Amino acid sequence: PKGTKPTEGHTFKARKTYFFFDNRIVCLGSGIRNDDSPHPVQTNLFQKALSKTDTPVYINGEPWTDFPGERTLAGTQMNTILDPQGTGYIPLSRQDIHLARSHQTSRDGHDKRETEGDYTTAWIDHGPNPQNAGYSYIALVKTTPEELAQFAAAMGEVGFTPVWPALRNDAIHACYDRATNTWGLAFFQSDALTLMHRLMGQPEIPVLRVDHPSLIMVSQKGRRLILSVANPDLKLDKAG
Repeated sequence: PKGTKPTEGHTFKARKTYFFFDNRIVCLGSGIRNDDSPHPVQTNLFQKALSKTDTPVYINGEPWTDFPGERTLAGTQMNTILDPQGTGYIPLSRQDIHLARSHQTSRDGHDKRETEGDYTTAWIDHGPNPQNAGYSYIALVKTTPEELAQFAAAMGEVGFTPVWPALRNDAIHACYDRATNTWGLAFFQSDALTLMHRLMGQPEIPVLRVDHPSLIMVSQKGRRLILSVANPDLKLDKAG
């Protein structure tokens, strides 16, 4: 389409998936790499407009209202973040999370005029030219600081977590949601899964092999397996 920016010659690549289970979104990234930029590569958790400059973001259950302000949450501990619209975030990959509250200016989507507003943002910084960066975090939609804290505590229970990000590599992303007894699987290429990926207290991955890139959801209802399968390749001209 008109205005599309060409990708030929660009070296930025990444594998990213989002699995939806009721109000839970499992966000996985792997193979993030770039070779030709002095600027850092970032994964944005959110960028939300502030109706008032003192509208709080809740960090580990405590309101944060500094404006302007910046914070960094150390990845050495479990953290929770609740944005102004009630979406909660639980980083799982033990990476620092950067947050800011500030007045922003930028160009509009058509690059025709200046726009501005007060925003709060959160992101993971992979640094300039990462070669195999990744991340994993969970987003909870329409939650509260109390519910978010309870879910984060449950994610710390070894073997019986409510959500299990089982695999995150260049070939496969896989996660399991215990409440719905459902697997989400993204195969970026033909590959096999083995029982070596099974951990104590966690279920066995139900798909052994695919022969094409696939998006699969598998839910077990009694003795029945309910599958939803799709081919993610839109067959677009990759040079265009």
